[in-house]
Amino acid sequence: MSELLSRLEALAATTQQLLALARAEQWDEVVDAIQVQTAATEAFAQVNPPAAQLPATVAAELAARLTAVREAHEEAYSRIDAWRDELGRILQDIDGAKQKSNRLLRAYGG
Repeated sequence: MSELLSRLEALAATTQQLLALARAEQWDEVVDAIQVQTAATEAFAQVNPPAAQLPATVAAELAARLTAVREAHEEAYSRIDAWRDELGRILQDIDGAKQKSNRLLRAYGG
């Protein structure tokens, strides 16, 4: 039981860190934090006691904590997805400008 709670706390902490970095738009750090959060998620998933073995109060507390983790995860990934979309548009603009530059060089002999 304590292993379950400690892994859930680790998952909650890494998810909150990921969310804080995404909110601050610290994208280089977000990339590293995603790996840490994924590892914490996998570690938590490995501890899987049957729900019937959990006292009702513990199960309710776990459910509440998991809900908070899920909400933080969803917000973080919503921000990350928006950043990826923006980055994709920027890269397309750069590629378009490069292609236009190459056409101009060929047309005017550069």
